[in-house]
Amino acid sequence: MNYLPIILFAVTVITLFTISLIARIRRDRDRNFALSRTPKSAMTQALIQLAMRIVVSLALLGCSLFVVMSQSYGAQEKHWAFGSLGTILGYWLKSK
Repeated sequence: MNYLPIILFAVTVITLFTISLIARIRRDRDRNFALSRTPKSAMTQALIQLAMRIVVSLALLGCSLFVVMSQSYGAQEKHWAFGSLGTILGYWLKSK
């Protein structure tokens, strides 16, 4: 089995997550620069929320990719996995 398309897909998804994260950090940094008197606890809470979003997304992404790449799962399970992959991509690429 040729794994090149799967590897390219995984690299693309990781790149998109990284670009999205950098854009969000820059946007938040510019917004927080104007509000420099924001308490540290609010900034810490925002970082924790972002970290949890990333962790949950990566966990679901890993499970979904495992189901998609494994040959022991049927069509129903792969349908769920592709749906969750689409949901993850939609969540991270949505515009605000």
